[in-house]
Amino acid sequence: MESDKRQGLVFVVSSPSGGGKTSLVNKALESLPNLKRSISCTTRSRRPGEEDGVDYTFVDRLEFEWRITQDRFLEWAEVYGNLYGTPKEPIEENRACGVDTILAIEIQGARSIRQKYPEAITIFVQPPSLEVLEQRLRKRRLDPEDAVQRRLEVALAELEWIHQYDYAIVNDELDRAFDDLKAIMTAERLRVRRNPGPLPA
Repeated sequence: MESDKRQGLVFVVSSPSGGGKTSLVNKALESLPNLKRSISCTTRSRRPGEEDGVDYTFVDRLEFEWRITQDRFLEWAEVYGNLYGTPKEPIEENRACGVDTILAIEIQGARSIRQKYPEAITIFVQPPSLEVLEQRLRKRRLDPEDAVQRRLEVALAELEWIHQYDYAIVNDELDRAFDDLKAIMTAERLRVRRNPGPLPA
């Protein structure tokens, strides 16, 4: 008889910069049980209001590169001149304990996670339009003009990857987008078979 022990699921949420993935992931963590966030490691500077070990684990480049040599990341990438990585150990522990993990990561990181975990559930969060995305980026006031333009150029390319994801959510209104995310996660938790094939005769 097959074991009843449930393995934790891995939910990967991606969007272009400013698309709203972090806000949606935070709402999921506040609202859904049996869910932990994968806290990425980064070399970028801490933004106002961010906490080390809560939003990111902030390290210098030398420490990050040492962790690479120790094979401590599932994936890592350089984005806008900063290094970002997904620690391996916490996700493996969650999976073994039957706890679901949710990750808010960029598209190239999501591709690497899917290679390591083919059963991961991937969700793309898209802005209603590039115009709205530009407004959001400017409203954050985190980047100079040339960086905003670069992010918009990258976003245009990233939107081409939407069809590689399992699900897509349009984040035109945060609460409505979260309802969609919650529905996806609930359905996946209720799925009986993760790799459907022909039913036995």
